[in-house]
Amino acid sequence: MKRKRHVTLPSLIAVVVALGAITVWSQSDSKATPFGELLTNGRFVLVNGAPAGRGSTIFNDSEIRTGDTTAFINILSGGGVLSIAPGSRVKITRRQARIIAEVLQGSVTVRSRLASTVIAPDRIIESEPNNLYTVSVLDSGTKVESLLKSVKVAVTNGVTETIAAQASQALTDVVAPVGTPKPSPVQQGPVTDRGENCFVDVRCKRIGTRLEVRGEVTCGGTPVAGVQVQMRVILTDRTVLGPFTTTTNATGDYFFDPDAPGNAALKNVTTGGIATVQAQECGDDCAIATDSTGNRCQFL
Repeated sequence: MKRKRHVTLPSLIAVVVALGAITVWSQSDSKATPFGELLTNGRFVLVNGAPAGRGSTIFNDSEIRTGDTTAFINILSGGGVLSIAPGSRVKITRRQARIIAEVLQGSVTVRSRLASTVIAPDRIIESEPNNLYTVSVLDSGTKVESLLKSVKVAVTNGVTETIAAQASQALTDVVAPVGTPKPSPVQQGPVTDRGENCFVDVRCKRIGTRLEVRGEVTCGGTPVAGVQVQMRVILTDRTVLGPFTTTTNATGDYFFDPDAPGNAALKNVTTGGIATVQAQECGDDCAIATDSTGNRCQFL
């Protein structure tokens, strides 16, 4: 007859402590792994609650919080780029060959050659590699837009649906005239070369009937002056305004002033819509690559 083995309380405590130590070590090791580099224009960006400047290293399991500007994160080892919109809170990590972003507030755009997962409060979005898509957490629910490939969306009740890229592509075709070259959003060559990463930050707001659109062009995290930017606006009734053209100033900022010559249409905007801004060039040694399709912002 086999004797029953009794496990004493001290033994249980020792096992729990040991397992806890392993768990803490694993989490610490994960958090110590670099995720990417912050390419921001130096305005209000918090990483794990602390201010972070351009060029800061972002580690796994970090929470990024943006103020009035977009935070661009260059993912290491050619992983691509994450764009975290103004007024957002996003937790990011990398698990082997997959990018994972949890959107607590606001919006994130994923441009990655890796597979990716975006977790929103009411759904989970899965994408295969080499895609470009945006997930926005709004008061009305989560909005998913995919520009290149379909994404799979699992909602809280267990239902899984597929969102095709064609819906968003139709809008892109309206904003960019048919025949306009559309370079691949995943640039050829080393993505980690900061000299080849140019981005267009865009913010828009309608004040009464005036539509004001402004932002910044950065290259390798550095604002670029003298860059020509072009904007088109598509209203909710499908009316297209523009194109409008302006140039970045000495600090890389641009502003489409409704009072400027040729911008009169921006003074009489009575409905919501989407503004899309594209940079035409970014200097002799800095080609627009990962953001060549332009950035968009929505206004009400």
